[in-house]
Amino acid sequence: MNHSIDQATVSIDPSSGFELNGKLSNATKNARLFSLYLAMQQTALADTIGIESPTASAPDVETQLRSLNFYRHPALSADDSHWETLNRVSQAFSQHQFADARLHLAMHPMPLAQVDNAQKISDDIVNNCPLGAQKRLSKQYSSTLYEDNTLMEEVILNAKQAVAA
Repeated sequence: MNHSIDQATVSIDPSSGFELNGKLSNATKNARLFSLYLAMQQTALADTIGIESPTASAPDVETQLRSLNFYRHPALSADDSHWETLNRVSQAFSQHQFADARLHLAMHPMPLAQVDNAQKISDDIVNNCPLGAQKRLSKQYSSTLYEDNTLMEEVILNAKQAVAA
């Protein structure tokens, strides 16, 4: 029997998959076998197999990717165990045991940051930024302009200048 149809369909009615797995088309060479398969398919107890739309039963892409990834995910922040791991890895590197160090890092990935705070940028990163970016981060520059729709401030300044002249 061809294993292209799943076992649940076979246990319901074996003739329900004759058309999908090609048994019916292969039996066209033998008239008796073809008429037998055709009669079995027409009197099948189960409904004909339909193809379900992919939007109805498609699993979430993120869930599929997570199920395919067997590697450990790095932690978001460091704790005491990560410092011990870092010490072990640095000792392995200093003793020129590079394969051991890579294996240990694959088994115990380093955390992504020391502190889990998305709003905090460390000082060494800020110091390596251009001067404009450093000033924007320290809030010395403002990117917002406040609009005065009446322009009264300019009218008053121009009036004072005209009176003074």
